[in-house]
Amino acid sequence: MIKTIKFKTPKTPLFDPALAKTFFDTNKTKFFDKILPVIQTGIFLKTPVGATAQLKNSIKTRITGDAGFVFTDLSYAVTVNDGRRAAPVSASADASIAAWIKRSTKGQAFFSNLKSKYKRMTIKQAVFLLKRGKKNKKTKGQKFFERGFRSVSAITNRTMKRLLDDITSGLNA
Repeated sequence: MIKTIKFKTPKTPLFDPALAKTFFDTNKTKFFDKILPVIQTGIFLKTPVGATAQLKNSIKTRITGDAGFVFTDLSYAVTVNDGRRAAPVSASADASIAAWIKRSTKGQAFFSNLKSKYKRMTIKQAVFLLKRGKKNKKTKGQKFFERGFRSVSAITNRTMKRLLDDITSGLNA
């Protein structure tokens, strides 16, 4: 799970491109040092807390070249952020589900419960309802990266404007 922020040298005829690149390269770390912790804090505050707060405490920042990253390296972060679609139940499972309904105590209880609600319920219909119920089990995404990024966008915009004003005033000096 990564949120990337790129810092690009503007292409403008007002000053020498080599001078602009040098100037922006020297200010790049100042830019990232101000912006990345703000975004990291926003995402941290929107991250759901589990029993150990491991996901919340795994939000990190890194600067590589012209890009700054706010990320987590936990494998399950994408699932928590985006949610999970349920795996489809295949048609070949029908026979094994029908056998489970006929043979097991839980399957018979499930079927008799359906029969009490729907008088003409068949095993084939019960298999369909059971498959549909299994198929629809999914988790809703928390969208903590997006919500965290959006929650601090006004602060990051003000900070970027202030930094660009400092940079342009340095160019004019």
